[in-house]
Amino acid sequence: MLSSRLLCELGLLEEYSRNKEYFSSFSIIKEELLKVKYKIVVHEIEYEFLATFPKYFPYQPIIIDKITDFWTSHSYLNGSMCLKWGRDNWDSEITLTKLLTIFMNCYLLKIL
Repeated sequence: MLSSRLLCELGLLEEYSRNKEYFSSFSIIKEELLKVKYKIVVHEIEYEFLATFPKYFPYQPIIIDKITDFWTSHSYLNGSMCLKWGRDNWDSEITLTKLLTIFMNCYLLKIL
């Protein structure tokens, strides 16, 4: 069963997907951890990512992994993205849509 916070996250994501033209689609994967696979289109190229909500979310950061193979200085060797917030400065008020907005503004739109 999903917590009220995770249900809120999914609602925010649904709204985000309707309001951002670069956000092409998303799907929810419910395994041991909740995951969201999503696609973003930049300069007519589609990039796919996987966001994983940790067991103790919102007290642990969301992990975003790139599925599409592309080079960026903002990813670790394992494919996870280096974002503005991580283990050392995570705040429980940060949402996936906030991460996506920062990610798009700071990284993809400027480097691709």
